[in-house]
Amino acid sequence: MEGLAPCRNLQAVVLRCSLPDPVRAEAIRRLALCWPRLEELVFDPIDPPPTLVGTPLARLEDLALGWSETLNMVTLMFDAREELPQAAAIRGRFKKFEVLRVGYSILPEDRVAPVAEFIAAMCVKTPQISFDGGWGDEVQYNWDAVEERVRMILQGEPAYNEEPV
Repeated sequence: MEGLAPCRNLQAVVLRCSLPDPVRAEAIRRLALCWPRLEELVFDPIDPPPTLVGTPLARLEDLALGWSETLNMVTLMFDAREELPQAAAIRGRFKKFEVLRVGYSILPEDRVAPVAEFIAAMCVKTPQISFDGGWGDEVQYNWDAVEERVRMILQGEPAYNEEPV
């Protein structure tokens, strides 16, 4: 991707590969400096195996810091199992973010609330969260529950602290 670094007006990047490594914070910082107008970022694995480890979900904050004014769509397979920063500690905030495609990202039910709070802390409006998976209805339900909780948090609805039904 370094060959594309001089393309400062780049607005969309789509990278498809068979076994991608998790995206690192330093790589995001470098790309944000190269492509300040980026609106769409897609890292899409081709036929990912169930054992593929995704990018730590905390990298979403690095994306918000790098492209707070421009980024509106991200496709990235995440690992949502690690601890996330508390909402008050989050510095990045998306202003135009609309779509978060999580690919085949596994999301355990006990991670729905912290993931929703983390995402909501970076957004001014609820992004559409889509799961492309084939790992079962429960994972799809969990990502749907995250989107609903983000909506409730951003609208100031007190019920966001309740467990999903």
